[in-house]
Amino acid sequence: TRLAAIDIVTDAAPAAARATPGDPARPAVGPHGRAGQAFETPVTTRVPWGERVALPNSPFAVEIDTFLIDFVVGERGPELASLEPRNPAVLLGFYEGERLVGRSWYFVHHPGMAVGTAPEVPLLLGHLQAEMMAGIEVATHPGSAWIWAGFIVMSLGTLLAFALRHERVWLRLRRRDDAWDVALHHPGALPPAPERATAGWEREVSGLAARLVRLLEPDGRPPVRGPEGRSA
Repeated sequence: TRLAAIDIVTDAAPAAARATPGDPARPAVGPHGRAGQAFETPVTTRVPWGERVALPNSPFAVEIDTFLIDFVVGERGPELASLEPRNPAVLLGFYEGERLVGRSWYFVHHPGMAVGTAPEVPLLLGHLQAEMMAGIEVATHPGSAWIWAGFIVMSLGTLLAFALRHERVWLRLRRRDDAWDVALHHPGALPPAPERATAGWEREVSGLAARLVRLLEPDGRPPVRGPEGRSA
């Protein structure tokens, strides 16, 4: 909620009629004010938020400056203590023409009490008109699609790195007299990693070995030998 308008109660009677006996220069404030006298002719003036309204029987116009629903004095001055209406207070600015002559805090629960530099005008705070409001935050992230795409590619790469095997075939040729010794190795055929020698891998490597042997065999004689116990 926020303050939409406030009713200010003033006295429409002439200032002379409101003068306090023994102190004619100081008018009465209200039922619970400094002078302890009630308004003889109370009049209510509504002051909307953001508007400057003239006070009846006064040279001043007032405008709402700040509203605190729970007024408290902190280290840096007046501040909001909570969102509960424990001590509602309004800071009113007083203008004479276009000139600001002062500001003072007025309190709903402390009628007649004014704190500030405003001129001493007898007034009371009346009804506070509040209106509901909601704050909506809209945010956009133009690069979020690229971030998600990079995250997906990185995740797929990590999964493929663990799911796919790094398979290599080692071909060793050794000259012996007029022939060649050929040895074909792959990790699945080595004793340290027998669990990697799958049936599909063995068939693929065996076929590759046979093709390599045929390519290396001279016409008419078989000088190529493969060591026993290896895929060749």
